[in-house]
Amino acid sequence: MSVVATLSLAGPGPDARVKISAVPGVSGNVPQLEVEDEFGKLRVEVENMSFHAIPRLSIPAYRSALTTLEGIATTTSVET
Repeated sequence: MSVVATLSLAGPGPDARVKISAVPGVSGNVPQLEVEDEFGKLRVEVENMSFHAIPRLSIPAYRSALTTLEGIATTTSVET
């Protein structure tokens, strides 16, 4: 889902078409990005490795979440 969120923020806005599908038997997370415009066509496929502790979570998603949480923890202060 983070791929979809990124595309919606960085893409052409509401004109973008996003398709999410689950393929039985595929282990891991394989986002595919296809862009077509007057410049031509671009297709990218990334085969993410699954995080061993949570197989449905990719390592890049795990690292992204960890970095976000670390950023929140270092900028948050509690005063008494």
